[in-house]
Amino acid sequence: MLRRHDDRLVKVSPGTLYHQVGRLAEYGLVRERGTERAGNRPERTTYAITSAGREALRAEVRRLIAEPTGERSDFRVGLAEIGHLSAPAARAALADRLANARAEREEARAAIRGIERVGLAERHWLDHTYGLAVAEAQIAWLAGVLERLDAGALAWEGSRIAGPS
Repeated sequence: MLRRHDDRLVKVSPGTLYHQVGRLAEYGLVRERGTERAGNRPERTTYAITSAGREALRAEVRRLIAEPTGERSDFRVGLAEIGHLSAPAARAALADRLANARAEREEARAAIRGIERVGLAERHWLDHTYGLAVAEAQIAWLAGVLERLDAGALAWEGSRIAGPS
């Protein structure tokens, strides 16, 4: 998981990992394969995925890819309410988001270069190329909004909520 940079998608810590492997074993999705010791390190238990575990994994991966989850995006919520900011404050926030998207794009490019050097098959890192494509689309969209805002082509009339400020 660390070699593929999956730790940016899910938190990977020894305590969480041990707990999750224990639960997988309880459900019969993995089984204990054996124990081994490397040098003077503590003994460690290794596990193997079971047939039921492999099928559960495949079913979950299919679901994650095929079904929209409707997860809430804080960014989209912010965009829905951006009219409550002054034009300069909105512009500054959008410019910060653009800078962050550019940094994400560079991180994705660097991760892809590193994974390519390791020789991992592309099917194992499609999430990185997807992240790169999303960052590039976001950069183009944000740059366009900022350009329209700077040119006065995006009207900014203040708050949509009537009443005292």
